[in-house]
Amino acid sequence: MIHMLVIGDKRFHEGTHILTNAEYQTTVAGTAIKAFSDIIRIQPDIIILNMLNPAYDGLDVLQRIRNMRAGRDIPLIALVNDNNRAEVMDKALKTEGLTETVDYEEGIEVWTELCLELLHIDREAPRKRILVVDDDPIVLGTTELYLGAHYDVIVKSTAYDAVRFLNESKPDLIILDIAMPGTDGLTLAEKIRQMNECKELPILFQTGMASGNTIQKSMLLNPAGYMIKPMKKDVLLRKLQEIFKGEKKMFRKVLYVDDRVANLRTLKGILGEKYDFIEISLGSRMEEELQENDADAIIVNMDCAVQRMEAIRRKSLFSMIPVILVSKNLETKEIQKELKEPLTYALQEPFLKEEVIATFEAIR
Repeated sequence: MIHMLVIGDKRFHEGTHILTNAEYQTTVAGTAIKAFSDIIRIQPDIIILNMLNPAYDGLDVLQRIRNMRAGRDIPLIALVNDNNRAEVMDKALKTEGLTETVDYEEGIEVWTELCLELLHIDREAPRKRILVVDDDPIVLGTTELYLGAHYDVIVKSTAYDAVRFLNESKPDLIILDIAMPGTDGLTLAEKIRQMNECKELPILFQTGMASGNTIQKSMLLNPAGYMIKPMKKDVLLRKLQEIFKGEKKMFRKVLYVDDRVANLRTLKGILGEKYDFIEISLGSRMEEELQENDADAIIVNMDCAVQRMEAIRRKSLFSMIPVILVSKNLETKEIQKELKEPLTYALQEPFLKEEVIATFEAIR
């Protein structure tokens, strides 16, 4: 089911509709304020914005949606006429194919077909089936909401119900909560791996909090990856796409935890434009910033961040990304202890160009 938010168009009614052989759950916002709230609340798959409604400035609403964290990556169809088409298209050129225009007088079939194109949905292709197992009904509902446009989603709240389903049917992937009452996610995953039809079934673990020991145990079950609650829709969809396409994610984004900018300048000078460095402060928001940013590796200056390694390890283990420890002295007991952890590397200060390049090549 495709979740569509319609802004400022009285021709549409809330509810479930079948349009051009696709199922839509429609939410209608009569005002800009309600629209901004709905974008955050429901995170729609696509937005229809009536640019001709006199109750608001359509260009301003479009710009505000694109400035919102929750709205900047949602495909949007702007309903226009000849008077404002060029101006809207000028704005649309800055959103990398996420915004299209349709004449206001065109029939519903035209813009619903465009919806499917923007969402990259092929109605002729068989849809992947995803089993979501979690004891929290809110998580189940949210995950179904996030994935319904692209996948057939089956939800189960207990390990018992999940096993019963798997005995009768095989999905293409399982999203599995680790921390569940009774039979937890790791125990359930072990049972799933013992089922002949499910030995190679991709399992994507999700959890709000887990120790490094728990994650290391789960790695023995050959997971397809991990997601941290609360899940972000765009991150989840991107992860599923990577799994189903068998893609190896391009190594580019590096989180940089170090208060000394001189080191960052040196690394950029050595590595050039190959990597995007995201600076993470050591302040009170450090852990929040770590979780907010998707990345491919973490660089940590142990001379100033050694006390924050627990939070950094949570990020690296959940995301299955390497950590590069930086220090003037790599022989300290703290660093030697950390180097025993998986996916951990070290660089001595001052940096040597050959060592930096070799380390980054090793973790790609």
